[in-house]
Amino acid sequence: MADLLDVDELSDLLAVHPEPGGLLIWGSSIDGDTFLWTTAGSGSEEWQVTVASHNGDWWHYTAGAVQFTADLISGAVEPWGLPRVRPEVITIGGEA
Repeated sequence: MADLLDVDELSDLLAVHPEPGGLLIWGSSIDGDTFLWTTAGSGSEEWQVTVASHNGDWWHYTAGAVQFTADLISGAVEPWGLPRVRPEVITIGGEA
C-alpha cells in the first residue's frame, strides 16, 4: 500500500491494515483515485469505504463497497473530488 499512498504522511492519522482499524485497498480508478476499507469493527460487514481522490481529498462513506459503487454510478452520492460517472451502454458486435 505504501507504493500507492503516502503512508508516512498519513501514519499519524490513519493506520494501515493489518493494524486494527487500518486501511485496506480494494480498488482504484483510471484517474488515480484509491478506494479503501477502514477495517474498524468486529467484522467486514461493518467496514466503511474510504476514498482517497487523486487531488488529495479524503472522505468516508458509511456503507459497503457494493453500495458505494452503485450510489456513485447512479449519482446518489456526491463524488467529492472524483470525476462524475457517466454510465454508458456499450455493446460489442451488435446494436444497443
